[in-house]
Amino acid sequence: MPFLRQDYPQVVAPWACPNSGFNLRMEALLVILCKVMTVSRGAQLPSVSDGRVWRTLDHYVDQAHAQEDFSTVTSGGLDETRLTARTQ
Repeated sequence: MPFLRQDYPQVVAPWACPNSGFNLRMEALLVILCKVMTVSRGAQLPSVSDGRVWRTLDHYVDQAHAQEDFSTVTSGGLDETRLTARTQ
């Protein structure tokens, strides 16, 4: 018997990625997997599409960027030691 998602109401949790289809533990597992391997390989282990994993990662990266504070940065630097054929 196939599982019909519309038969079960879902509660929106404020800490979860909206419409990801994953619970918080699964999202945490995916983030950890993607820290140590490629996204495509991390998506293969739980048998999900890499697009779903990328959407979950984008959600958490966007949250992290929103919390960044560079107001005390007074200077920056660039390292130009790596040149490619296009820039030469």
